[in-house]
Amino acid sequence: MGLRASLLNVVLSDLPNSNSAIDRSSPRFDELQGGKIGPGRWRRYEDPNDNHQYGTSCATTLVGWLLEIGAPSDMLNADAPGGSGFKIGDHFPRLINGAKTHGWWRAPNTVSAIRPGDIFFLNHGPGTDHVGMVVSVTPNSDGSSFTVETADGGQNSKGTGGLADIKRQVRTFTSDGRYSAAYSSGNLTGWIALGGDAADDIPGQHPGDGPSDDGGMGGAPTDTRSALIPALIITASAFAIFYAAVSGFGKSDGGSMASAPRRKMMYKKGVLQTESESINLKRIGRGTFATIYRETSGQKRVFAFLPPGVDDKKIAALAYDAMPDNPHLPAIEYFGSTPDFDVYVMPFYRTPLRKDAALGGWDDYKTIVGCLEESEDRYRPGKRQPAKRGVDRRVNAGTVRCAKKHGVSAPVAEALGELQGMSKHFSPKYIFEFSPRNLATDDDGNLVLLDVLFDRKLVPWEYKPNAARK
Repeated sequence: MGLRASLLNVVLSDLPNSNSAIDRSSPRFDELQGGKIGPGRWRRYEDPNDNHQYGTSCATTLVGWLLEIGAPSDMLNADAPGGSGFKIGDHFPRLINGAKTHGWWRAPNTVSAIRPGDIFFLNHGPGTDHVGMVVSVTPNSDGSSFTVETADGGQNSKGTGGLADIKRQVRTFTSDGRYSAAYSSGNLTGWIALGGDAADDIPGQHPGDGPSDDGGMGGAPTDTRSALIPALIITASAFAIFYAAVSGFGKSDGGSMASAPRRKMMYKKGVLQTESESINLKRIGRGTFATIYRETSGQKRVFAFLPPGVDDKKIAALAYDAMPDNPHLPAIEYFGSTPDFDVYVMPFYRTPLRKDAALGGWDDYKTIVGCLEESEDRYRPGKRQPAKRGVDRRVNAGTVRCAKKHGVSAPVAEALGELQGMSKHFSPKYIFEFSPRNLATDDDGNLVLLDVLFDRKLVPWEYKPNAARK
């Protein structure tokens, strides 16, 4: 997944629909601003005199998102969240000059080629620069303007000041480099084609694509003044499909187990009925939330049924999509939904983990178990006690660092790191768990991190020490 698609994925996780908002009471607001350091003060935004001399939260929010996807450091005036060495100010010059260094800066009159996941800059008066991220682009009937939905920190409504909530909003961009919105208008000063002009970092986007027949995903006419590729159009009717695509669900590259999200499915008496096939299933396991079935004929695939809101398999699917060649990540993908469950599909893996089947992976397993215990003891002594905010994520990060330090094989360490990174886009209470029942081996004897994250928030006997286990 390229930078553009990764940024879009992170933003859509934070702001999944037009009514989504992250306000100053949210822990996620604090994360994106680098952590709160005092009343009305954050690590990446500090304005004790309320004169906005260091820039509003539009830039600091974007920096927070870019840090999470591993954007080039020469674009960012900040260290990783909670890190040291941050210097107040200069977000805009760093973003723009860094993009120019990489050849990603674009002039405002080339905006007809802007795509979801790109970054725009605008000005509507002296000292009123603004930056945000593009969520969708739709050409208007006049042939010279575009309706652009954006994700922004700050400047969301008149009079809210620099620390306004983080929301989505709609603007009109024109091909001559102007913009207008509900409460302001002005000039585009440029935009960043994040990751460059390559098309393969947005699923389904290829140079020369025309608009799709259903008005969904396709290409817009290329600006003849620019060599940039066509923009990706997302209409309201196609938004859900696009979200699934950039999240790594329903790939259609021929190597995928699920060719597309299948929404109209029913499960009854051992048969999963989709729009195109009937799949006979046999239940082979049940966990706290998931019920696991195996196909009894055909491909012998394994299907996991989870209630909406349980994101364990979604995290694993995103990690696999980001690193499909890593054998230690389960090859799991989103398959579709029944009225009651989200359904994921994967190959059959041998579980629980056994020493004689895991070959060299057994030593890695023992090491990561020890690393989790070491990290728990450091960050969350007394595992039954309610954790302070952010502790579980520190436990996960500490486990990955320990695994690398103690010589876990590089692909296993990379798989752990990918799972840990993806989990940060979901509940802050996701934490590693390494037991033989959650690990597996494939046909080649590789250790597979099958189900190694769970959300303590959803498991009351883990999250609340006095809660009775049912």
